[in-house]
Amino acid sequence: MTQSADNRIRTTLSVDAIDQREEFLLSLLAGASELALAGYDKQKADGAAPPIG
Repeated sequence: MTQSADNRIRTTLSVDAIDQREEFLLSLLAGASELALAGYDKQKADGAAPPIG
């Protein structure tokens, strides 16, 4: 394998790893948002939630 081909493979693997990390972090953020909204909805139902905005 040539050096150029080896570098292309490494670059492709690096981009795939970055995409996977980005996807994972976005899923964590989405989960945290859902938990925060669920907690707010519970507080609102209990009459203890402050207004948003």
